[in-house]
Amino acid sequence: MSDLDIIAQLEQLIGKELNKIHSFTGVICIGGEFSFVGYQLNTQGQISELGLNHCKLKEFPREICKLQQLEKLYLNGNQLSHLPKEIGKLQRLKVFELGFNRLSHLSKEFFQLRQLEQLHLGSNKLSYLPKEICKLQQLRILFLENNQLPQLSKEIGQLQQLQTLDLSSNQLTGLPREIYQLQQLQWLYLRNNKLTQFPKELLKLDLEVKWDKEWFESGIHVEDNPFQIPPVEIVKQGKQAIIDYYDKLDLQQEKHLKEELTESEVLEFLRKLVGTQKIPDEKTFWRQFKGSIELKILFALGSIDIKKLVRMLFKK
Repeated sequence: MSDLDIIAQLEQLIGKELNKIHSFTGVICIGGEFSFVGYQLNTQGQISELGLNHCKLKEFPREICKLQQLEKLYLNGNQLSHLPKEIGKLQRLKVFELGFNRLSHLSKEFFQLRQLEQLHLGSNKLSYLPKEICKLQQLRILFLENNQLPQLSKEIGQLQQLQTLDLSSNQLTGLPREIYQLQQLQWLYLRNNKLTQFPKELLKLDLEVKWDKEWFESGIHVEDNPFQIPPVEIVKQGKQAIIDYYDKLDLQQEKHLKEELTESEVLEFLRKLVGTQKIPDEKTFWRQFKGSIELKILFALGSIDIKKLVRMLFKK
């Protein structure tokens, strides 16, 4: 079966003609209004780009998975609730747009699409982003806005090529500390989530913190979050104001600890820290917390032997 035979099948499925077009270059679905329907051929006469936006699709057409040269696929504004296992066959796919559908999960086969550079999953019903996201090592653009994500897996930090990450309008209450590893980020959108504490890890990124509606400017966009630490008025002042706030807070905490903590209280604090992070042994503890603000403060106590207390925690 040729690619054009597959086009004929898709035309029958959607009840309209698919036009051959020059290019889909630069397509981004904004507000659900994009409705391009058509295809583009490569120099060998095979389909390289396909658009089936707003075609009222309730099921992913499995015929698409036979298009072995397909590099760009646009399925915005349909009614898709899941993707078939065959999706993993689209090994050349670089751009995949699935905005404004009804997806609630992503299958393990989805993460076989190792050539993806742009992935648009905004305005779906995703409540969980699998740790397998780290397999998509070529990703430069990832849109996850307007979903139901309460958290991100730490594996997000392995997407070293990521330049744009949109997490606006989810249910995020925090971010994994590995987020700072995304050193290629230019645009990070965290608007309209449930962040009450500004994640310190974001301060390690070479980006300004922004509280405005200029979404096209590079930076960390955090407006419309209910920040308490630091307060919203501090966050609005930008990155340096946040850094100054945390520096002052750390000094206050250190002073408080020096004045009031006993050895038994420090031991209890360490026990909770180990339990929360599920640390299996002493070696892992030092590897994970070396240089952390928690240990810096504890070591500043001076009169309490922190190393001894750590050994006590893991003594069998």
